[in-house]
Amino acid sequence: MDSSPIVLNHNHSGDGSIIAGSLLLHITENGIQVENLDAIVRIHATYKKPFKKGCRSCKYQTTELKRCQLVTTTTSLDRDTYNYPFSFQIPSYTPPTMDTSIVSIVYKLEAIASIQRQGPKSQPSESLAFSRTIQVARSIPVSSTREISNRIYQADGIEVSCRFNSVMSPTGKNKAMLTMSGLRSCPGNGEDVQFWRVCKGTWILEETIVTTAVACTEHAHGNGTERSTARKKTKALGESSFYDGWATDDQAGSLSIEFPFSTRTRSMKFTQDTGDCGDTSINHAYQVPSFKTHTQFPSVMASQRRRSTGGKRPRRVYPGHRQFNDYNGRSYDVITAWEYGPNTKIPKLSIQLYRLGQPKSTSFEMGLALLQSDAITGWGNARNWWPRCDVYTGFKNVEECVEHHRQEKAYRRKAVEEMQQKAVVGLPEEDAHEKLVTEIRGYEPLPHIVPSWCKSAKFVNSWDTDRYKSWIFVIPEDCHSWEDVIDKGLLQVKFDLDVSPEMFTDSWDDFEESTLGKDGWVDVSKSGIEKCKPVEILHLCASNERKKGDFEEADEEKTSGSDKRLFDAWFDATTHLRDCTYRIEECEECEENEPHEWCEKDRDEHYFDEDGQCIACRRESEYRRRSKRVAARETNLDYTV
Repeated sequence: MDSSPIVLNHNHSGDGSIIAGSLLLHITENGIQVENLDAIVRIHATYKKPFKKGCRSCKYQTTELKRCQLVTTTTSLDRDTYNYPFSFQIPSYTPPTMDTSIVSIVYKLEAIASIQRQGPKSQPSESLAFSRTIQVARSIPVSSTREISNRIYQADGIEVSCRFNSVMSPTGKNKAMLTMSGLRSCPGNGEDVQFWRVCKGTWILEETIVTTAVACTEHAHGNGTERSTARKKTKALGESSFYDGWATDDQAGSLSIEFPFSTRTRSMKFTQDTGDCGDTSINHAYQVPSFKTHTQFPSVMASQRRRSTGGKRPRRVYPGHRQFNDYNGRSYDVITAWEYGPNTKIPKLSIQLYRLGQPKSTSFEMGLALLQSDAITGWGNARNWWPRCDVYTGFKNVEECVEHHRQEKAYRRKAVEEMQQKAVVGLPEEDAHEKLVTEIRGYEPLPHIVPSWCKSAKFVNSWDTDRYKSWIFVIPEDCHSWEDVIDKGLLQVKFDLDVSPEMFTDSWDDFEESTLGKDGWVDVSKSGIEKCKPVEILHLCASNERKKGDFEEADEEKTSGSDKRLFDAWFDATTHLRDCTYRIEECEECEENEPHEWCEKDRDEHYFDEDGQCIACRRESEYRRRSKRVAARETNLDYTV
């Protein structure tokens, strides 16, 4: 090959790119009759989401681009090496070489020869084939200046501008500058001044893959859209949030911040940008959404920068610390990151933290350090999930921690059942049900433990991510402080696997219609859940993904031998929660630290049951179905005598 790799120009009006080279034909015998010799360039496309699921012809398709006939008439060749130069032109509209999650494009240079050997008897013709993969890339014109993206929000009078380089380094750090103007305004008659405050910024680096899955001859019915279907997939190559570091100018009503962005460090697979190149293309987008709040006050107060608090004094918050006894009567600590006082009710969402051995630091110090870590506070700001931490100390090994958690979960569930039975003793069935639904609701006498972190097997028919109902954090025996945890890491232990036989394989409804089904083949596609262990132990890295107060560089250091970060473990766990569950309800008595018995935070029923379903939403949906059945019976009454 005289030219490799092949580079296509971005301009479709161009003549494409030239493939030039020589085909060497080695003849090892005398009198070989070469009937024909062709050099062919083909595109092999593999559609991972084909037009017809289960059809191999739709999935694997080959397109012949060019054919060069090197030998057209029968030629007798003796033992020697023969050189046949060739040249092809690859059109500029074809996609480059790629391997993505929905399509794979491979270019191959193939040589096919038909020969006949010399002998006393007539020999049949033989076919020889040789193929070589060639790399085809695409060049995209890049501006030498920084990209500038402007957005104007006319309703609020805010202009947002983002500047970044046209080409980013996938392994290094890239900088972006975000500026906002128009954050100060005087609406109406100008007596009041309105300020916009940015409370959070987020950057997302996305990759969008677009292709067209073409039908094979068997499934190409009619014409138009029935011959193909569009496929598109967008994934995030990197994302992060920032909450401070703004440089603000209140008089001008503007702010600016420079922050780094990059792809994820967990060996994220990505493909180079192709631009617009027909049916198959890959593009990358950089999004920077922001979240703003506004404050309005008289203009005479604007220079003083005072804000109204609604006539109430500012409330102070403190870390919370309580103690309870487990099923064995052994004391454990319940830690909250913030509360208004001892009369504040604890949240239902909890992290179960176990400590091996006899650590030197207190349970309060370790639990509070976990709740105040970047892993919990960062994701809490994003989704408003603020957990408490139940800390258990003095265990010998992980197995003992797992058994204790199972026993403790059953013990607290039994306490709820006994409390509900005592509350309705002596009441008729309907009155008892009414009291439980309207008065008792979600109240629990002991701190709540999430019954199941995933949907039970009867609510799913396929493997959807994690299938472990329970998990705990375990701090090793040699970690006596949170600094030791940052250096050495901690363990996440997942157990109580909930699976059904239907999850082990993936089935296709249209398999019998495919060519495989017609030929009598049986396709068994493993879901991968058979590889799940009854107990999975992950080594977590507790170091921050970013340095506090410094957004210039992210902290890339990870604990040696760790499987994932603590942030990712908490992120993955909370993705199983529904948006309505485990939110902290507002309670005036809790905020004022006043003694009260029936708290809305305690009685809220938007939390999981044993099936991983929201109790309040499940009751409402079952009530609607029951009402429809009753209404159907009333409209179909039989008056036959």
